[in-house]
Amino acid sequence: MPASGPADLDGGGLLWRMRANYARWRRKQKARQDEKAFRRAYETPNDEDSFAPVKLKPLYRGPRRVISWPVLLAGGLLLIAGGAVLLAIVFPYERFRPEVEQRLGSALGDKVRIGELHFAILPYPNITLVGVSIGAEPYAEAKAIRVVPEPFSLFGSQWVIRHARLEGLLIRRLGITPSAHWFAATPGREPALLLRHGQIERLSVEIADARLDGLSGEVKMRADGGVEQIQLSNASHSLNLEATPAAAGYRLSLIGNGLNLPFRADLTFEYLEAEGNMSSGLLRLRKIAGRIYGGLIEGTAQLDWSATPIFQGDIGLIGASAARLLAALDPDVSMEGNISGIFHIESRANDVAQLDDRLLIKGEFRAERGVLNRFDFIEAVRSSRQTRGGNTRFETFSGDLLFDKSAWHFGRLKLDSGLLQAAGNLDIGAGRQLRGMMELDLKGSATRLHSLVMISGPVEAPLLSVTQSTRR
Repeated sequence: MPASGPADLDGGGLLWRMRANYARWRRKQKARQDEKAFRRAYETPNDEDSFAPVKLKPLYRGPRRVISWPVLLAGGLLLIAGGAVLLAIVFPYERFRPEVEQRLGSALGDKVRIGELHFAILPYPNITLVGVSIGAEPYAEAKAIRVVPEPFSLFGSQWVIRHARLEGLLIRRLGITPSAHWFAATPGREPALLLRHGQIERLSVEIADARLDGLSGEVKMRADGGVEQIQLSNASHSLNLEATPAAAGYRLSLIGNGLNLPFRADLTFEYLEAEGNMSSGLLRLRKIAGRIYGGLIEGTAQLDWSATPIFQGDIGLIGASAARLLAALDPDVSMEGNISGIFHIESRANDVAQLDDRLLIKGEFRAERGVLNRFDFIEAVRSSRQTRGGNTRFETFSGDLLFDKSAWHFGRLKLDSGLLQAAGNLDIGAGRQLRGMMELDLKGSATRLHSLVMISGPVEAPLLSVTQSTRR
């Protein structure tokens, strides 16, 4: 390999120096461009500055997240809703309580007082009126009234309430007639408060000194703001009641299933339908129809508590079970068969709770194809001695009935048992002792036996004694 001379070394060194100088120039040029880019980004250029645009490489920060417009919309709506709820909670409702009392009083037609006014989330967002009393001397009170207004209507002359729920409403004995005129529409006048729909929870109504509790339902409103109808039922739905406002109170229509009388709980109606009217001192049922102990019942009744409570009713009964009916009225009196009759019922007392103790029942009854238990008339006639127990079958058994307080009187009794014919009377005294007499005719194959039988002893164990017996 030939050796390199001085000329070769000088040429190689020159080339190396040229490359080094070019590298320094490139570095200075790069630094100059970076300075111009910095100034372009952070300084305001003057007329003497002129620099070429420099493209800066973006910093890499990972994948970019894009939020869709539905998510943005939902978030905005939630933010607005949260703000509205917060505003509703902190809003100073108490400042507007006098105006609310005035508008509600105008709608109800009487003075209204509200104990507290606030916003509540549960059971649904509502404005709650706590401790509401109606009347100068309150005849109605509500533990709470929850209202859902149409928001924009609150800025106008007429407030529109979409829904109102009355909780724990008590209507006192003198408030039945005034309550029928709540929300009464005035022709040609726009109401200050318009209710679209109402709901009642746990209504109580005082009848004299008694109370009908636990009624709940809805209030149907007319387009003009008046009450069209109130539909109520008790907790077991054994009583369904429709009340329509009228001039003197309410027109009533009720249906009961397995319903007990308020002051005679041991009498159960399998089905009961009634129509009538109710005011602050009178309940008049002009039509009663239903089924009781397998039989049909129809009639009329009224309860007047304007002064001393008075109950009156006229009831017709067809084909009821005598055993079940007597078990409810007086378990010690036992008879089987189908019983029918017409009865007038009255009662006067100092309060409704005492009406059951003062009942007066008058009427006529007729039983068919039954058994008179604890009375064996045939055995008494045949043996001619005192007898207890046994029974007497009959085709028909009829008579007059009078019940006064705790004493029973059965007059003009007639019993037909084929071979046996009987007639007489029987009393059950206040001490539950029997006293009566029956004339018996017992037909034999060849003779006819006529006997006079005295009845005595306690109701649960009658004693039959033959005092006179003749053969014919």
